[in-house]
Amino acid sequence: MIQHPGGQPKQIAVRDSQIVALSKEDALAIDLENFIHYTTDSEPGSSGAPVFNDQWQVVALHHRGVPDLNARGQRLARDGQAVWTPDMGDQERGWIANEGVRISAIYRFLAGKRFESVAARAVLDRLRYGFTVGERTLVSVIGPPPATDGELEAQGADSKAELFAGVGGYDKNFLSKRVALPTDKKRKKKQAKLIGKTTAELKYTHFSIVFDADRRFARYTAVNIDGNLLKQSKGVDKPWRRDGRIDPEIQPDDDFYTESVAKEELYFQRGHLVRRVDPSWGTVAEAKRAVEDTFHFTNAAPHVGKFNNTIWGNLEDYLLHKCDKTRKRMTVFSGPIFRSTDPSNYGVHRPKGPYKIPVDYWKVAVIQKTPTTIAAAGFIIGHGRLLDNLEVAEELVFTTGLNPYTPEQLVENEIQTTIENIEDETGLSFGTLKNFDSVAGLEATLHSRRLRTVADIII
Repeated sequence: MIQHPGGQPKQIAVRDSQIVALSKEDALAIDLENFIHYTTDSEPGSSGAPVFNDQWQVVALHHRGVPDLNARGQRLARDGQAVWTPDMGDQERGWIANEGVRISAIYRFLAGKRFESVAARAVLDRLRYGFTVGERTLVSVIGPPPATDGELEAQGADSKAELFAGVGGYDKNFLSKRVALPTDKKRKKKQAKLIGKTTAELKYTHFSIVFDADRRFARYTAVNIDGNLLKQSKGVDKPWRRDGRIDPEIQPDDDFYTESVAKEELYFQRGHLVRRVDPSWGTVAEAKRAVEDTFHFTNAAPHVGKFNNTIWGNLEDYLLHKCDKTRKRMTVFSGPIFRSTDPSNYGVHRPKGPYKIPVDYWKVAVIQKTPTTIAAAGFIIGHGRLLDNLEVAEELVFTTGLNPYTPEQLVENEIQTTIENIEDETGLSFGTLKNFDSVAGLEATLHSRRLRTVADIII
């Protein structure tokens, strides 16, 4: 405990410091949910002092001493036998422990007031991001363009190859450590080559996509996000387009997503793999162009509405929130997991059907932690029971826009996993990026972590 008793110079108590397990038999009105007890020495007037564990993490704020009482609730003297009286002096009081307010209790209290108290939200931000970060409206509150004629976005013309002349795409040197595109150990021969070229990388503004010609969805996407240069993208209302640089016939277009084309037991939204707000940074012109580039069917994945608007969207919000609030740079890879067991008979009566629908999706986020260090985290998120019976409630069909929860409301079925596990599942290789995995070294047998709150995410 680091204390300034009664305003005196700093004193550090580091000897004989143990947590004490008290019960109601030891002290009256004991509250173990909100308070922790310890033997650390303290002086009067030290309330509010930080109490640390042996890793110098603050676990409590010092609150008071716990008096030694007899069965009748009378305060005992130092000898533990005689009843203490004021005439004996404070130095003769008996104490059995010190008591501190648990930091977890403080967080829990503030979180409970988050939606009703501006002050509570501000304190949570300060605790999470420090005092160097000012207030800022997150770009992640922006939703997709408005619906058109009762559906989502209207389809536009194919984008011509010349539209992308000079577009740089994903930058592997965006962070302090080189982070290259993953290599494809499993499906490289399935990658859609650009017409007239031998390469498969589709370069857009601040992001790139490699498309799978066989499954007809993106193999993976890669986007650079600059948290210090993010721009609001209001007013961008761009129709979805096919990318003319690869065969248009292998790209699912509105014939796949439009409800009226064919009756199905389940309908899908156009789920952005690189969502519109992530590459929206740089100059106003760059940000606008980057947002427009995200509206290509090469960037769309079949998402059930509830998955797109909550489970997947919440994780995206969390990552962008972390990047935006801390003004840091981040690189995010995303994509579907292609399995032989994926449902294979969707859209039989659609022009390009049937389609094999991916059930699970993955993300790998790499953040610039310090000017010279990076950290990475991997996630696998599935539609789960949303696809079990190929049925969906009416409110999940073509909902009117991304309306996500706050990052703190991440649902329980999101899983943080290791990058190595994502490699095993996808057949992609991220090279040395595994060395920066935030959870891989926690336990030798660790493969996944079930997320119940935003605090469970490690990056």
